[in-house]
Amino acid sequence: MNFLAHGYCWLDRPYFLAGTAVPDWLVVADRSLRLRWDCVEAHCAETDGAAGELLQGMLQHLRDDLRFHSNSAFIRVSRRLTRQVGKVLGEKETFLSAFLGHLVIELLLDAAVAREDFSRISRYYHALAAVSPELIESVVSNICGRPTDRLAPMIRRFLGAQVLWDYLDDGALMNRVNQILGRVGISPVGEEFLRVLPEARLWVEAERDRLLAGIPAGPEVSPR
Repeated sequence: MNFLAHGYCWLDRPYFLAGTAVPDWLVVADRSLRLRWDCVEAHCAETDGAAGELLQGMLQHLRDDLRFHSNSAFIRVSRRLTRQVGKVLGEKETFLSAFLGHLVIELLLDAAVAREDFSRISRYYHALAAVSPELIESVVSNICGRPTDRLAPMIRRFLGAQVLWDYLDDGALMNRVNQILGRVGISPVGEEFLRVLPEARLWVEAERDRLLAGIPAGPEVSPR
């Protein structure tokens, strides 16, 4: 799952909302840091206020991902999209096709959630504008047992870029996909990739409710 799918149910709780974004922010800001379930849960038990809300949001992200990646709808659509990407990019691109089959579903699910109510994107960024990037950075450093000075600046860049709007347009979405590929050392996809996106949007929108099944409601699930 990606930012809006994780967060659209929590737009009235800014720090909880920010917590649902922290694991993905860290992938961009400082890949050497990882949030372990047991560490986050232990800090949750003894933390309240804004920091407590932030930690609860992090746990929600971990629960969401556990459910989502084992969801039969996600597995089905991911395989279908992987095959389609492979046809466009060439069968030899097995790893890239699988990577894109996973990534693009998550970005298009954000777009599907936004299309249901376009105000969600504006409200998402408005809510996050109320949080302190420095506080978030401090809490994350404490949990991970090692300081980072990269997270707060990255959060400000994220708020300024407002990338969620780009997921609604195929060309802008492809540019964002190529940015992600560049961060992990993979060459960008070309214009032929655009042929995949219109049909992929229809698949994800048709499966939206099944992809979001059990999120955020449902019993707590621990990845341990």
